[in-house]
Order: sequence, then C-alpha cells, then structure tokens
Amino acid sequence: MGSKTSNNLSQFEADQSNSAHASEAKMGSKNRDQRFYRPTQDEINANMSDRGLLAKAGEADYNTLSDGSEVTSYALKLAGVEASRKDEVQVIFDHIRAQLDEQLVSRIMLDRKASNPESGEFVFSIPAFEVEGESLIINLQQKLSDSVGAGAAKLLLAGLHPSRQVSGFGNFDTRIKIVQQPNPDIGQEDHVWQFESIDPKSGKTVRTNAMTTTGDMEKYAGKALARELTSFIDGRSD
Repeated sequence: MGSKTSNNLSQFEADQSNSAHASEAKMGSKNRDQRFYRPTQDEINANMSDRGLLAKAGEADYNTLSDGSEVTSYALKLAGVEASRKDEVQVIFDHIRAQLDEQLVSRIMLDRKASNPESGEFVFSIPAFEVEGESLIINLQQKLSDSVGAGAAKLLLAGLHPSRQVSGFGNFDTRIKIVQQPNPDIGQEDHVWQFESIDPKSGKTVRTNAMTTTGDMEKYAGKALARELTSFIDGRSD
C-alpha cells in the first residue's frame, strides 16, 4: 500500500511539474512564478488606501482632526481660515461628535454569544445607523458653511475622512472586542481594545483599529463610548 501510494504521488508531482512548465511557456516570463511577483507601486498605494493608510486618488491627503479630535492648524490654513477662529471651528466639530457619541452609546449591545468571560474576552456590537450618520455630515457641513463659508467648509470636510472615524460616522456596523489579560508585574489586568468597521451590505471588514491604553481608545471611540466600555470593565472588577 505504501509503495503504491508513493509511486502515485511521484507520478502526480511529475504531471504537475510538466503541466506547470507547459503553462509557463505559454504565459511567458512576465508571470513565470507568482511566488516571486512584485506588486507595482500603484498597487501598493491602492492597498494602503483601502486600509486607510494613504489617501485615495482624489481624496484629501491631510487630516482635519488629530487623533484627539482636535482641529489641526494645517487644515485651517489649507481652508483659508484664520488661526484665531480655531476655537469657533472646534466647537462645531465637538458638537457634531457629541451627537455621534450619543447615537453610538444608545445602540451598543453586548454580544453574549461571541463573548467568552472565562478567557476575559467581551464583544460588543453597534449596528450601522439608518440615516442619522448622513444627517450628521449634512448638519456639520451646514454649520461650517455658516461659520467660515462654503469653500472652507468643503475643504475641512474633505480632510475629515468619515470612514476612518469610529463606525464610519454611522455608516458601518461596529464590532468592539475587549481582551483582558492579567499582568502579574503590576497586579492588575491589561486590556486590548479592538475595533472593527464592517460594511453592512457586503459584510466585509473595512477597517480595524487596536489600542492597548484607555487613553488611545478614548481618542478613537470618543469620551461617551469609552466611558460606557470602561464602566463595564470596572463593574466586572468590583
């Protein structure tokens, strides 16, 4: 049995090798071995764009908000808005962000089936908004236009990159996984906060973010949602 199987396997490998060489001759050296294929710079850039690491073609290559949701001086300068009006613009963004946070907190649910308390893993889900996300963007554009003009508002919105924000401003389903791991060195637990944005139509993951500190998690998730998540963790620790 062993000898027969070995011979069949050898013959199969020989057939596969001959077939590969034949195909190679037809295709030419350009695609000779996909294992050694080197993507072009355009393909690399496109991949980075899809992952939110690089601006897509026609997309603004600057950020209106910093990691801490603070309006950047660079974005104001590009939009032609005086630096002295930064606080005025900041209030508008903060107001819209507070509305987004309120919507997120009202929708968050603990996914008990996906969670595993024994191993310190807890999963939460936030469904995509029906129309509220779009309404928030429209409201933001209107308020910015009233404050600094339509042209400047357009440039500030271009650098907002809603898809990079938590939940994509309500356009994506959001999955949040909290992993608790004991840290004997400090006598406390470490936490990893994992955020996954999912296209509700295709079910495909659009963006992932992971943080290991509460501060970084708060910058991304927003204070209200961060407070909701940390309260859950603190409640389990009591």
